[in-house]
Amino acid sequence: MKTLNLVIKSDIHTRDEIRNLFNFDVEKDLDNVSTIMIDMLKCSFLSRSPAHELVRQAKKLKSDYNISVQFKSLNYEVEKMINVVSSSLQNAMKEKQLYDFFAFKDKKQLFDELEKM
Repeated sequence: MKTLNLVIKSDIHTRDEIRNLFNFDVEKDLDNVSTIMIDMLKCSFLSRSPAHELVRQAKKLKSDYNISVQFKSLNYEVEKMINVVSSSLQNAMKEKQLYDFFAFKDKKQLFDELEKM
């Protein structure tokens, strides 16, 4: 198995930039690849939206193809943003909320039920 090295050459401001980074044919371009190493030395800014897309793409590669995505040369702010997004996604999966839905035939039934509360 081999490692595919990718280099980020500037700051990242949009999800499309991340999608373009991961725009490859998995069967053809990632044959025998077990790891994608992303060098982010020249990236000093990563906003939340592309950070979310980056984490999402990395999770998809891991779950669908068993390809891990790793980062190197992260500056503090970029690493912090990736960690915040990763953490919020993990918490979102843990804290799924269930909601009850009610249907009322008319306003009177709605108000009657509200008065009971």
